[in-house]
Amino acid sequence: MSEQNRGTAMAETTEQQPAVPPGEGWQWVLSYVRQDIQDLRMEIRDLRSQMTEMGRRFDRHFTITITTMLAIGGLLGTLIKL
Repeated sequence: MSEQNRGTAMAETTEQQPAVPPGEGWQWVLSYVRQDIQDLRMEIRDLRSQMTEMGRRFDRHFTITITTMLAIGGLLGTLIKL
């Protein structure tokens, strides 16, 4: 095969490849990125609600613990005075 035939063959193969219209490839990329961002936002929202619920439970348990400790302290103080 001569140099001239190789150049023609290479030109034909590049011409046969379908050209992607400008911006079409980016539309798919942007679509996937947007979906990923939405998924992350949902996960963050879920995480925040879980953290809020954990905070409420912690507050509840802390209140019960402090109340119990104060009650026991009051009982011990009363028993010591007797």
